[in-house]
Formats: sequence, C-alpha cells, structure tokens
Amino acid sequence: IRRLLYHIIDYLKSLNVTTLLISEAQNNKYSRYGVAEFLCDGIIKLEAEVIGKTLQRNILITKMRNTKIDGGRHTIDITNQGVKVLD
Repeated sequence: IRRLLYHIIDYLKSLNVTTLLISEAQNNKYSRYGVAEFLCDGIIKLEAEVIGKTLQRNILITKMRNTKIDGGRHTIDITNQGVKVLD
C-alpha cells in the first residue's frame, strides 16, 4: 500500500497540481494503514464536537512541509460564503 500511495502521490506532484487526499481517521491514526501521513506534504484534520446544544467545528493543521504553521486547534464556521476561521 505504501508503494502504491507513493506512486500515486508522485504522479500527482509531477502534474504540478494541488491534491487533497481524504482519509477517515481510525484509532488515533490519520489514515487506515498509517502510511499516508508520512507520504503527504500536509495533514489537515477536521473535527466536530458537541458543546451543550451547539456543534463546534474545528480545524487542526498538524503537518505542512516547508511552511510555518500556526499550531493548535482553531474553531471554524462553515457558511454559504465558505469556511471561516474564527480564532
């Protein structure tokens, strides 16, 4: 699986395009087999948490190669105009 993912990611990079690979997290891993997070240039985790009667959505950027990132969890709002980072 690691070799297959490497070839797919390498091919997409050769096209000079931005690609989002979406994975369902399981058992505190970012991907099912635990290899995609090592091959990808960035990891963005989206979370939803119920606080009282309110659904709070968060974004957590845990990895972004060659880019300084603002660590921590940030609350987001998804609107008709797009995604807004609230804090």
